[in-house]
Amino acid sequence: DPYALQVDSRGHMTFLITGNTDQYDYSQLTVAMPLNKMVLVTGTYDNPSGTQRLYFNGGLVGEVLHNTNLTPVVPLDPNSNPGLGIGTTNAFGVSGYNEGWNGEISDLRVYNRALSASEVMALYNQGLAGIPQAHKRQ
Repeated sequence: DPYALQVDSRGHMTFLITGNTDQYDYSQLTVAMPLNKMVLVTGTYDNPSGTQRLYFNGGLVGEVLHNTNLTPVVPLDPNSNPGLGIGTTNAFGVSGYNEGWNGEISDLRVYNRALSASEVMALYNQGLAGIPQAHKRQ
């Protein structure tokens, strides 16, 4: 799978993009994740510019420009069992994929293009209407 969004045991969010020809041709963006709080996480990758961005609650928290020719925006190979995993997947029986998730996921969206910063903020602002007051940004 060419994309991964995961939180490690130290509380760091990693947004990983892997090239379609070599699993070692990848780029990752890792930032500390606010724990015990509701957070809207948005990862974007703009293929023409090679810019990968990570947003928390509509605000940019990290950005990296690729020095490689990553092309993850391709059809997934159905023979490789592509999928979307949330929590423990234990894919292929390999323990490296056995990653638990301690939290809630309320909305998952995948777009066929990179969202702009203003679109990411608009999604966050739209979502505030459905978030309990205790979780809203102060």
